[in-house]
Amino acid sequence: MVVVALDKRYKKFEKDLTSKTEKILLFLKKNGFGKLTTSGARLEIYLVGSARIRKLNRQYRGKDAVTNVLAYGAPKDFPQISSRFLGEVYLCPPYIKKRGENIQSLLAHGILHLMGFNHVSVGDRMTMEKTEKKLLTWLNP
Repeated sequence: MVVVALDKRYKKFEKDLTSKTEKILLFLKKNGFGKLTTSGARLEIYLVGSARIRKLNRQYRGKDAVTNVLAYGAPKDFPQISSRFLGEVYLCPPYIKKRGENIQSLLAHGILHLMGFNHVSVGDRMTMEKTEKKLLTWLNP
């Protein structure tokens, strides 16, 4: 697992988000979401500025707008060598701050997307929100 600030202004988030990511993976393992271990699951977390996340959002989702979090799972044909690659999560700290959102909550949200959760239908959204709430309560007692 790696947390990388692609802009040095966001370097201050790396250590805390690395710790939170490890705890999120531990929660998911304990609650039966796959055979995850903090050492076996691989994912990449990137902290990016507004311009970069807007470009990614436009390129991969067809939405020409800044957003708070994007999550891209590993392609189905991605070679699995020694560990399971879950995918990439992109977080945009300035947009998150501007909207008064919590970066840890959005980290959890992005990782849940990589685990197959979504909010396409009402039922899916309710399931994801319930799991997210349970995770965040466990993460921040």
